[in-house]
Amino acid sequence: QDDAWSNIFKPPPNETAEEKCERIAHQQEAQRVSQDIDEGILESKKLLDKKKKAIKVLLLGQAESGKSTMLQNFQLAFCPTYFHGEALIWKTIIQLNLIGSVKKLLSIVEDELEISGPRSRSPTRSTSLSDHHRRTQMRLLPLLSMETNLTCQLLPGHYDPLRTPEICVRAGSGWKTVLEKVTLEQRVHPTGQHRPMMSDGRSKDDPTLVLAASKNDIISLWEDEIVREVLKRRGVRLEDSPGFSLTDTARIATIDYEPTEADIVRARLRTFGVEEHRFLQDNGSEWYIYDVGGSRSMRPHWQWVPYFDDVQAIIFLAPLSFNQVLEEDRQVNRLEDSIYLWKEVCSRP
Repeated sequence: QDDAWSNIFKPPPNETAEEKCERIAHQQEAQRVSQDIDEGILESKKLLDKKKKAIKVLLLGQAESGKSTMLQNFQLAFCPTYFHGEALIWKTIIQLNLIGSVKKLLSIVEDELEISGPRSRSPTRSTSLSDHHRRTQMRLLPLLSMETNLTCQLLPGHYDPLRTPEICVRAGSGWKTVLEKVTLEQRVHPTGQHRPMMSDGRSKDDPTLVLAASKNDIISLWEDEIVREVLKRRGVRLEDSPGFSLTDTARIATIDYEPTEADIVRARLRTFGVEEHRFLQDNGSEWYIYDVGGSRSMRPHWQWVPYFDDVQAIIFLAPLSFNQVLEEDRQVNRLEDSIYLWKEVCSRP
């Protein structure tokens, strides 16, 4: 009778039969919740033990060093059907890559047109662009607004084209779900919305339609000998830029385009933050690959340091081009920066 613990669970005095049933029901529910919590803890422990036995790999390197491409190759090697359910998402990303390449090309054409224009004081070059190039440039301008609209929908409230010229998503932010929703909305709009529609039910905001309509102009501008000479004179090699796909315009800029596995591996979408990817091999072995952001803005925080604790391997990627510079700092050579980053990583306990 003096036991405090027993007094807590002792039925109240003058308890009615109805109150007793309610008290017992509460006790049974509390016991069920307690068992669920215990089972959850046990399951989490099993998963943790299993994860400890898994093979863990850390992908390191500066931005645009190829970490995402390496990861996509892993995904195809471990899970050949990994991208089958994401074809629509990667189609939009590949289209954005193509539009991005056109954007870079148009900026060079515009700059050259200003230099070789009638008001320019520069001496006339044999390779100066003409009104034909200007008209082609004007016809392709709708592609640029298409890229801006898509990016604003994917990054609502966070996108500033002046500060972030390239689309960039946070790892693990659910960007695939957002992009899939935006893409589906552009393909088929519910009735009642006052937006321009095509006969096949597609919206005129669909990048597939705009690219298909611009295909000949893109090919014409990219294959133009004078434009090629301008690029060569300026030392610009668009072929070396991530996500480059101008050479595949005839195949990509079509209504019925479907991305291949090679297209998906080459696709470029800049990410920041750390993202965990799990793979299961046919032999039952489990792999975890951690893809980390390598931009200079992330390095002071060293957000990926905890991932060194129990990884079995580190894959450090570095660029092989000796004449490229960092996007964040045009005065820094990319290869020199990679060597600096590698030394900094190795010097940390």
